[in-house]
Amino acid sequence: MFVNPISGKQVAREYFKTILAPAFEFLRMQFEMFETDSENYLDSFFERMNMNTMEFTDFVVIGGDGMFNQLLNGIMRHPDSQKLLKIPIGLMPGGSSNAL
Repeated sequence: MFVNPISGKQVAREYFKTILAPAFEFLRMQFEMFETDSENYLDSFFERMNMNTMEFTDFVVIGGDGMFNQLLNGIMRHPDSQKLLKIPIGLMPGGSSNAL
């Protein structure tokens, strides 16, 4: 789960704490939260990602359209992009206009 704390009205961290984390915990779903700290966070994340050791079954983004765009670009640049594209992606709007 990727959380962009400075996106839009800066509500992503609060959405994570009050909505998504409690829901996932209630459903006993395991998750790991990654809070972005730069514009290049997701690029770096996917550059380091090793598909042989990856344990992700889904990607969830809490942020705006730009964050979602960064996720897709990171996936597409990865050498195993075709495998990554098969992983479901969820988006919780947390940006300014959330046009997507």
